[in-house]
Amino acid sequence: MLLPVDMTKHLRELYDWLIKEDDVEILPKLVPQLAELTEIFQKIKNVENEILAKEKDKERQTKENQFGGGQSHHNSHHNHPGKEDPRAYLDAIVNIGNKLSANHLWRLELILLDGFPRYYVMYNAKDIHERAIPYLIKRIKEGVNEIRLKAIEMLVRFMRMNHMNSRSKDLLKAINDEFFASSCFKMRQAYISIFLKLAETFSRHFIKQNVLSSILNLAADKTAQVRRRLADILSNIRKMIFLEDTDNLQRFNDIVNQLMQDADKEVSDVSIYF
Repeated sequence: MLLPVDMTKHLRELYDWLIKEDDVEILPKLVPQLAELTEIFQKIKNVENEILAKEKDKERQTKENQFGGGQSHHNSHHNHPGKEDPRAYLDAIVNIGNKLSANHLWRLELILLDGFPRYYVMYNAKDIHERAIPYLIKRIKEGVNEIRLKAIEMLVRFMRMNHMNSRSKDLLKAINDEFFASSCFKMRQAYISIFLKLAETFSRHFIKQNVLSSILNLAADKTAQVRRRLADILSNIRKMIFLEDTDNLQRFNDIVNQLMQDADKEVSDVSIYF
């Protein structure tokens, strides 16, 4: 049974208030339901915006008929006065994530991040790229290990859902700039974690085209911690190289030999067991 229109609007307005509420104490109850509730009320908001747009168009048409059609048709279906930004919930979700981070509520933040794939369906790739992806990149940089790995998972999930358009290429460039090319060794370690998730998700052809060369370059990293992390995943890297790709196979073998002779004992020991 459908709710009356007024009741639906009242509930939607209540949710609009709730999702922007600053009281941290409500988050343990709100966050586990956040993705489902947002999906429900986003649909309601979309319908309300469509109704408002039709009413504004009807009002404009009536005025044009009364005054001889002198008014412009420009933007007749967009940017109607009073129309709510359909992406407002997305901004509020990111703000909740920042609030959870600021209050060190990382377990709740994991739940929040698990809901991101639903938002990838709800909103277009451009809005996700502009509003949610910066939050994910920030959490990879600053979050505890569990948050870092979950943010990487959600980042790669978005790339997988949009791998045929330019958003994925833009994101690959951002990953390269923010992590592989970073002066901070922890960010370069994070790049290795991103590589692992990409390798789980995409084909060897994709890996060869986009990240294989960079991951191999980390064998010469100036920081031992990065080389150690790389040595740990040599078998994962090898699986992503085609048998017929003799150039990269040779390069990989050379890198293994190089790491086996590394000045850092932990690096050389791990590489020997590979």
